[in-house]
Amino acid sequence: MAHVHVVIIGMAIGDTTGTQRLWDYPDPKGPGIESAASCIGPYLTDSAPIVVHRAGAPIVANVPKATYGATAGDKGHLLFTEDTVADALADPIAKKYLRLYIGADELLNGQRRWVLWLDGVPASEMRKSNLISDRVAKVKKFRSDSNRAGTKAAAATPWLLLEPRAPSSNYLFVPCVSSERRDYVPMELRGTDTIVRASSWFIEGADMFLFGMLHSAMFMAWVRMVGGRLESRLQVSAETVYNTFPFPDPTPAARQKVEKAAAKVIAARKKHPTSTLEDLYDPRFMPIDLRAAHNDLDKAADAAMNPRRRFRSDADRLAYLLDRYEAITSPLVTTPTPKRRRAAKP
Repeated sequence: MAHVHVVIIGMAIGDTTGTQRLWDYPDPKGPGIESAASCIGPYLTDSAPIVVHRAGAPIVANVPKATYGATAGDKGHLLFTEDTVADALADPIAKKYLRLYIGADELLNGQRRWVLWLDGVPASEMRKSNLISDRVAKVKKFRSDSNRAGTKAAAATPWLLLEPRAPSSNYLFVPCVSSERRDYVPMELRGTDTIVRASSWFIEGADMFLFGMLHSAMFMAWVRMVGGRLESRLQVSAETVYNTFPFPDPTPAARQKVEKAAAKVIAARKKHPTSTLEDLYDPRFMPIDLRAAHNDLDKAADAAMNPRRRFRSDADRLAYLLDRYEAITSPLVTTPTPKRRRAAKP
């Protein structure tokens, strides 16, 4: 069934300094909630007229960069599902080079998919495997027949993924899309035995503090405001959401509180080994201990952002985040260097 999402905007010519009105619909089928606004910003919130621009790198120093996952471009010939992986496992050579290949679906629903990761494998080793030889030949034909120049050029290396990006150290996996119903975007710390599938992305060198901030109400307010939508689902883009997030510069004590609260979130997840992240973050059935851990993390993240300010709502958080974003991204005001006067000739 098709769904239509509509935003109705009223405009006026003349004096707009009076009270302006916003309506929000937490339940699309329910009544709207009206609120007064002093200024309706570009994101249809009561905020200053600040626009967040995409960034190619984090706007805050010392924040690790994000990298998009690998693109196969193989028509599925290098990939295996739970129904087809038995063939690869039966091949003594191919099974050595199988690695988990995960995207948002695999992370959230506990599904498993594998990829033949042959980067750096000697040609003599690949030739010994009938399965690898057959799969590589099929990839070569598919890419050679393509009308896309980049795909056709990749036919010269058919044993590699089209964009073979892989983490070289432990990382934080970030799904590219998440249900708008969730209070948080579930992410997971992973090891190098797993390849991330585009369009999801990963952050190498992510520590517990970063894990905590990205699982906080503060970050979610940012996601909902500046992130795009796929239908009504939240799109979590590295350039739009992560790189632009105005991370705090916390004290060592505030950082430690976020780290401890983040560790409690991970511990709470582990207490429910039979539940997927899809199960755990369904707002209707979120376990009590996990909900409590996230509430503590929200408080710690709020305090890390500004210990002297009490954030009562996402609107408060957004107002502060936009101000901080503007302060970080605005050019520094510099004093012009006075021109030197030339010495008078004798």
